[in-house]
Amino acid sequence: LLRLTKHWSESGSDFLELDLRKEKHLAISRFLHQSILLKLDWCKPQELEIKAQGNFHENWNFEWSPDQEMTLIQAAIHASTIEDAIYYYVLDLLEQSNDFISLAHTLEHGLKANLDKLWPMISDKINLLSIKSNEVESLCALIRPLISTISYGNLYQMDTKILEKIINQIIPKIILEFGTQCSFIKGDKAKRMLKCLDLISTFFLHSENIEYHQLWKDELINNSNLESIHPLVRGKIWYKILEDKYLSEDEFITELEYQLLNISDAQKTAYWIEGFMYQSTSFYLMQDFSLTLINHWISQLEEIKFKEVLPLLRRSFSELNTTEILRIKTKLRQQSNTNQASPIHLFLDPERTKQIETMLSNLQ
Repeated sequence: LLRLTKHWSESGSDFLELDLRKEKHLAISRFLHQSILLKLDWCKPQELEIKAQGNFHENWNFEWSPDQEMTLIQAAIHASTIEDAIYYYVLDLLEQSNDFISLAHTLEHGLKANLDKLWPMISDKINLLSIKSNEVESLCALIRPLISTISYGNLYQMDTKILEKIINQIIPKIILEFGTQCSFIKGDKAKRMLKCLDLISTFFLHSENIEYHQLWKDELINNSNLESIHPLVRGKIWYKILEDKYLSEDEFITELEYQLLNISDAQKTAYWIEGFMYQSTSFYLMQDFSLTLINHWISQLEEIKFKEVLPLLRRSFSELNTTEILRIKTKLRQQSNTNQASPIHLFLDPERTKQIETMLSNLQ
C-alpha cells in the first residue's frame, strides 16, 4: 500500500523526500517513525536545518541489511501488531532508562508515529526527570527534540501543553546554571558546553518569551567577564553578544585587547579565539584592527609557545571558507607593506611567517 518494498532490499533506492501535506506521504512518515520505535535501522530521518524544524517536510535515508528481518521477527515475539510491539518496547525503556536523549527521541517518534497513548507516558517520565536534574548538558539534550515535537504537534492540532510545560521548566534552569557549569572545566567538557550554547540559541529562534530573552542576555554579559569560564566558551559567548548586539564593537575590541595581552598563557588566548570562531563567520576577527592585534600577539610569542598554540589556531581558521582566508591573507600583506617600520614588523620571524603562510595556503 505504501510502496516501500523497493527500500527494503539491497538494490533499493536510498533516499525519500516526503511532503506531509499529502495524505499518503503522512502515512509513510508515520510508518517510518513506527519502524524506528521497533528498533529497525533500515530508515533514518535527516536532521533538518534549525529554521526548518516543524515544517511539512521530511527527508529519509534507507540502508537495508539482512539483520533487519531478524529484528522484525524478534519484535513479533512480543506482540501481534506493530502498535503493541512498540508499546512493549516503550514500557521497557520507561522502566530501564533515565537517559534524556533516548526518552526525548522516543517521545518525538511516538508523536510522529501517531501513537497517542505513548507520548503522554513518555512526557510524564521526562517531566519527572527534568524536575530533579540541574545538569545543563542533559537538559540541553531535550531542547531540539522538544521544539521539533511541539512544532509538529501544533501543526496537527495535538495537545502539547505538557511539552511546553517541560521546556518552560528547563530553560530557566539551563540559563542560570550555564555559567557555573562552564567554570573550572577542562577542554573536553568545554567543547560539549559549546554545543549546549548553540542548543540554547536554537530555543530562542523559536521563542518570543521576553523574560527568558532578558535572563539569557544578562547571563551572557555577566559570564563574558568571568575568568573562571573556560576561554573556549567565553570566546563563543563574546561572539553571541556581538551577534545579538548586546554590547558594542568597541567593547569587543577592549575584550580582544585584554585577551591578547596574555603572553604567558598563550594557549588560553588561542582557546578564546577558537571559541569565538566556532561555527561562526570570522567577520569581527577580520577587521583591520583585530587582525593587527592578533598578528602582533602571535609575533611576540616565544617559539615554544608559538608551537603550542599553532594547532589550535590552525583548527580555528580551518573552518573558514576560501574567500575569507584570502581576505585575511590580503589584509595581512597590506598591513605588512604599509607598516614596514612598525613595531609589529620588527617582531616578525621569517621562518614563523613562512609557517603561517603555508598553513593558510593549505586551508584553501
